[in-house]
Amino acid sequence: MPFQVEYTNSPQGIETVFAANVLGHFTLVNLLLPLLEKTAEQYGDARVALASSSLHAGCQELNFDLLESKEPVKTPKEIDSCWRYCRSKLGVILLTHEFARRLDKKGADKVFVNTYFPGNIPTDAMTPWKELFGPFGAMLKTAFMFIGQNLKDASATAIYLSTSPEVVKKNEKGKYFIPIGTEDKPTPLAQDADLARNLWAWCDDKVSKTLGKDWLTEEFTAPSRGVEPKTFNA
Repeated sequence: MPFQVEYTNSPQGIETVFAANVLGHFTLVNLLLPLLEKTAEQYGDARVALASSSLHAGCQELNFDLLESKEPVKTPKEIDSCWRYCRSKLGVILLTHEFARRLDKKGADKVFVNTYFPGNIPTDAMTPWKELFGPFGAMLKTAFMFIGQNLKDASATAIYLSTSPEVVKKNEKGKYFIPIGTEDKPTPLAQDADLARNLWAWCDDKVSKTLGKDWLTEEFTAPSRGVEPKTFNA
């Protein structure tokens, strides 16, 4: 989900961009894990490539209470909209680290989970920039036609993580990549292992309240329940 100009919450009361980009990925990947593990066992490996953004650096705090705020946290609303997007992309990187850690601990060492920034691509996904910042926002899309990535280059990192033998050869797991297929370091907050575990616990709690506590019975998820998530600052 790209920037959302207006502030809304999901039916579960969670800020919509975070609900889609983080809880959505958390739920889908967990539900697919049995198939991913079976695929890895049968064919040698399985891959998960989650899209994040360099804009994760724009969020330097993850306060779990604010994820259920009924109104914008930052002012003006244009800043809040950008910040919410940045926060969601921080969440994706954290979940990627935790997925990789848990898979290794479980012994599912042939499932490779990584995250990537596809680049600055001048597509219709940049339309909210114009809605937020007027002519300046429109100029950004034009600028990225010259200094950003084209569609072919933008897809290259996802293809690398999904298909390249190098991912297996180098044992690349829980890592963050930028164009094209280059490992990079996210912000220190995005590398915080305690925060990643707390986010996992928070996500599991929220999904359990909607799908039921037995939505996943595997130990892979269940031990995180009952953990009280904390606020982390950079």
